[in-house]
Amino acid sequence: MQLTSRLEKALITSAILLCGIVGTYFIENQYTLKQNQLKTIRFSDAKNKVAEVSAELSLSLQKKIYSAYTLANIISTQPSITNQQLQKISQSLLNHDSQLMGLGIAIDDVITYVYPELLYAAAVGRDTTESPAVRTQIQKLKSNPLALAQGTVHKVEDAPELYILRSPIYAGDIGSRTYQGHILLLVNIQKVVEDSHLLDSVYSIAVRHKEDPTQVFGDLQAIKKPLLVNDVEINYGDWEVFIAEKPDANPAFWYLINPVRWYGYLILSIILAMFAIISMLYLQARQRSMQDELTGLPNRRYFIYTLKNIIGNAKHSGTRFALMNIDLDGFKQINDNYGHASGDLILKQVAKRLRKSVRANDTIARVGGDEFLIIVSRIKNEEELAQLVHSIQSRVEQGQYLVQGAFVNIKVSIGYSLYHDKSITFDHLLSEADINMYKNKALKRQLKGLRRAEIETINALDKNSNH
Repeated sequence: MQLTSRLEKALITSAILLCGIVGTYFIENQYTLKQNQLKTIRFSDAKNKVAEVSAELSLSLQKKIYSAYTLANIISTQPSITNQQLQKISQSLLNHDSQLMGLGIAIDDVITYVYPELLYAAAVGRDTTESPAVRTQIQKLKSNPLALAQGTVHKVEDAPELYILRSPIYAGDIGSRTYQGHILLLVNIQKVVEDSHLLDSVYSIAVRHKEDPTQVFGDLQAIKKPLLVNDVEINYGDWEVFIAEKPDANPAFWYLINPVRWYGYLILSIILAMFAIISMLYLQARQRSMQDELTGLPNRRYFIYTLKNIIGNAKHSGTRFALMNIDLDGFKQINDNYGHASGDLILKQVAKRLRKSVRANDTIARVGGDEFLIIVSRIKNEEELAQLVHSIQSRVEQGQYLVQGAFVNIKVSIGYSLYHDKSITFDHLLSEADINMYKNKALKRQLKGLRRAEIETINALDKNSNH
């Protein structure tokens, strides 16, 4: 029988839900803050990576431009240099720079020398200005004769992994320099990518020429969804550096964000579980504190609390109700004759019959020993109450109770009081029902005494008549 109110359960459930909502909001708020911090860290890390890549690329290509510039000076100052001498110089350049695949010299923009000759001999005699793209590069080189070292980078059309770096050959002093041709350095861009840290475990990085988007190298996935795009000037050309996180990468700073949810929801779950357990134990304890352990009926504490509430409601609504006091007759003799265990069994059976005798909205309680109290709601008049009393008494006294193999008869005394006026108090109701119960018990004793005297008189008359 549930004695805890629905309001208590609703309040506890609401408190648990509110705690869960507040906890979830706090965890998700912290998670968002950590995400923002992580974005800031990622952006800063990406900027550093872009700066590192730009510096490495610029340094790598600038190194090659100065190598080409040195070779161009040798050619312009030593017009009679032999192919054998050029081969030694070329071999030395390729030995010191593993990114170089070969070189060539184009006097008047026509290739006159290549190294290694065995690989690139077919290029000798080719006019480099035949290609519009190369013509544009050469014009760019000629447009700045005062620069000591300069160069342009362009992709080889039939070999995407190779790029050609061109650097001009000038003769004469600064201010009166004459363009004689240019140096070609064949660069393995894949090796440049590897040495420039473009291949990264966390980031996808790609470099693309702004004017010619076909000139692109690195991880092309970075261009699709970049985290950061940075413009950088590399050797007289405007390039874009794209950087994006790899989908399967796990950045070193992942630990800043994941534990927020892991530990947050773990702690919240523990708190909610503890709250739920404590609430359940509280409701169970409250249930036990208001329930008679033997019969399972409400006890005196619950009954008094309920009766006071019903009186308070009746004063405002003007409804009528009644209070019954039920006491077992001769219960002490049952305990003395059959033992307390048998008496407890009788009380359980009586409680079961009483529970079946009352309506669903009535309240029945065992308040001590063999005494039961019933609150009968919505009683119209005393006649209706008297009928209910008779019905309850008949059900309880009907039939016999089996105790230790023997059948015993149970009789009850019932007193009642009717709440029909706002002036009636709590104590008055209990007192009147109690007094009426004892009056009923006393009346039964008187009737029992009269019956005994009547039987004795009849027996005496029978004896006299026999004499």
